[in-house]
Amino acid sequence: MSRVPFPFENLPQLSQSKIFSHFTPIDIFDYSLCSSKAKKCATMATPKLGKFSIVFGYESCKIIVQFQMRSDEFQFISLDKRGIREPRFMSRATINGHEVYLQKIGKYLEIYWDDRFVGHKMLADYLSTIFKRKYDELSVETVDGALVNLWLSDGVPPTLKKLDVRFLSDDIVKRMLNSYKVTDVLAISRIDRQWNCDYYPKSLRIDMVETSDLNLVYKMSSPQITVESCLFTEQHLNVFLKLWKNNDLPNLQHFRLNQEEFGAEGEYSLSAIFDGFKYVEHSQMTRRRIVVDSRKPRTIERRGGYEIERADGTHASIFFEDFNFLFWAHARHGLPGRS
Repeated sequence: MSRVPFPFENLPQLSQSKIFSHFTPIDIFDYSLCSSKAKKCATMATPKLGKFSIVFGYESCKIIVQFQMRSDEFQFISLDKRGIREPRFMSRATINGHEVYLQKIGKYLEIYWDDRFVGHKMLADYLSTIFKRKYDELSVETVDGALVNLWLSDGVPPTLKKLDVRFLSDDIVKRMLNSYKVTDVLAISRIDRQWNCDYYPKSLRIDMVETSDLNLVYKMSSPQITVESCLFTEQHLNVFLKLWKNNDLPNLQHFRLNQEEFGAEGEYSLSAIFDGFKYVEHSQMTRRRIVVDSRKPRTIERRGGYEIERADGTHASIFFEDFNFLFWAHARHGLPGRS
C-alpha cells in the first residue's frame, strides 16, 4: 500500500500554527528546507522566538534560539567541511544555493559549510527570515577582521540586548559600537583615558581599565559595572564613595572591582577607604537580587559587609572578598534586596 503525502501546506494558517507549536526550532528549520512552499509555510506559521543569540568562535560558530514561553534552548552550529569524518552518515541540504552537510544530535544541529564564517552569516539571515526577527545577542570570540567586515556589511539590527567583543581590537570595537546600540549587556576588553561612548547599557563588563582616572567611571551611566582588573587604589575607592555620596553617580546600583593591589593578601585598609564616612558593619548574610536579563534574574549572597548612607536616604552595602570590592546601592536600611 502506497503512502499518500499529508497536504500540510494546504491547511489553514491557524491549523499550521497549532502544529508548528509542537515543533522545535530545528524541526521547523528542517521542514523549511524541503521546498520553497515549505519555507513560505514555515515563515507564516512559526512560533515567536524569545532568544536569538549568535556566537562566533575559533573552532565553531553557534546560533542559540529559544521559543517564547519555553525553557529549552537549541543550537545551530556552523563548522567547516574539512572536519567531516563520516559524510555518508549525514544528510545533505541546500541553503541559499550552498550545499551543506547536516547532523542532528539532540538539541544541536551541526551544519558543515565550505567556509563556516560565510555560511554562518547565511544561516543567520535564513533563520531571520524563517522566524521573522533579527538576532539580539552577539558574541565574537575570534579576532578575524574580515569576519567583522562581512558581518557589518549587511543586515545589522539597530539594537542589541547583548554584545560581547572582548576579543576584538579597539578599532573594530569602535566600529561595532557605532553600528549597534546595546541596551542590556556590553562586554569589552579594555578602556583607557581616551575611551568614549555615546550610550551605556544596563550592565557594562570591562576586563581592564588602563587608567586611574575616576572621571571615566563618573561618565558611565550604567546601573551595573564590573571591572576585572584596574589601577585603582584604596584612595580611589574613597573618592568613588564620595562621588556616590554627593549623588554624582545617580544611576549606579552595582559596582565590582577586582584589584589584587588593594592590600597584602587581600587585606584592605578600611580607614583609607571609609575616610570621612560613618559606616555600620554587618555580620549576617546579605542577599541581593540582580536583574540584567529578565529571563534569568540572579540572586547573589554575601556575608557581612559594611553600610553607608547619603543625605537622600539611599544606602549602599560594601563587601571585600577575594580581592574584590563589591558595592550595592539600595533604597532602605538593612539587608539590600531580600528575596
